Amino acid sequence: MKTDKKFDKAYKSWIIGCQKKVDERMSQYPPQDYILITEPGRKFIKVIEDNRGRQSVWGFVDMTNGDVLKAASWKTPAKHARGNIFDDNNGLAHVSGYGPNYLR
Repeated sequence: MKTDKKFDKAYKSWIIGCQKKVDERMSQYPPQDYILITEPGRKFIKVIEDNRGRQSVWGFVDMTNGDVLKAASWKTPAKHARGNIFDDNNGLAHVSGYGPNYLR
């Protein structure tokens, strides 16, 4: 799926903010090397947390509307959005260094 410039700009800002949250989380456990990598699919971008080859799914972003989703499994996002990359805080209020927040 092709994205537009508005989506690309918001997504880039969001992923940089998420990496900062991961870095902050891991700063108390040096010398950890956790980086977020992305794998675009047909509808979702999978965000993967990689620590020297050990990988886990950190979350998903819906490319059609910018919704931020928690992972249900390695290949599947959870059903309900946890935020949106187009909201006032770029979706960063709804994620932590561990991934998108649980619903409350």
